Amino acid sequence: MNKQLNRELECYYKNIAAVLLCDKNEKDSFIKELKGNIREYIEDEPDATIEDIKDIFGTEKAIGESFRAEADITSIRKKLSLKKTVISALAAIVLIYLIFVIISFIDVHTEAHGYFTEITAFVYNRFFTGVMI
Repeated sequence: MNKQLNRELECYYKNIAAVLLCDKNEKDSFIKELKGNIREYIEDEPDATIEDIKDIFGTEKAIGESFRAEADITSIRKKLSLKKTVISALAAIVLIYLIFVIISFIDVHTEAHGYFTEITAFVYNRFFTGVMI
């Protein structure tokens, strides 16, 4: 196999992995099996190009669609729902944090009436000479 075909195949595998809606183990086993099948095809057809491989095995989109058709719809919905829940929870936490920070700034500014006060203390030693701290 030449270097150009290797680069194209790696891109092909990454794109397929991106469109598959399944867990990592299932995705890895599918890609591993696909790589083995493509490797066998290239051994039989050494002059194969990426277009030949896509014609035989399918485009990234076609593979993703056929995988989705065979996959369990409820598991896909559950995974998408879980992802949506996690993103919503993170957004809520960030929003609550921002509200807390804004209220804290407003509260500090309101209590100081827009000004900051400075406290000066005098410390007297036994000779009654003051030192300002």
